[in-house]
Amino acid sequence: MHNTDQQLELFASAPVEVTADWLTGVLPDRSGMGAYIILIRSPDDPERAPRQKGSDKAPHLTLRKQSIAKWRDAIAALLEDGRAVTFNAICLELAGLTADICLDEVPEHALWSLVEQGRVTYSTEAPILFRKTLTP
Repeated sequence: MHNTDQQLELFASAPVEVTADWLTGVLPDRSGMGAYIILIRSPDDPERAPRQKGSDKAPHLTLRKQSIAKWRDAIAALLEDGRAVTFNAICLELAGLTADICLDEVPEHALWSLVEQGRVTYSTEAPILFRKTLTP
């Protein structure tokens, strides 16, 4: 057996392309810890603006009073440009709230209803990304 000094290449010399499979029309298993995978943020997510004096002290209650149809329309319009974004980015861009506040609230239900309708597709690798369904 030869003992040669070789340096293993630990890092790719070229950029690594990560691809994800995309699903629509079918909901993922969101039971148990699966419900929280949607909270994983992307480095590309926008930053949350600092809270303003007098801002909503109970955003969960405010969200529960909002219409799923209005959220559905707002999400569809946001994704119209074809870019893929996280649930966190959607919530920040549309309401200035982070995904943890919108989890299991009207915004999340609206998003998954768009997936069920086949209008929005999602990636199967974390961070979970959402985009407008591409038509062939």
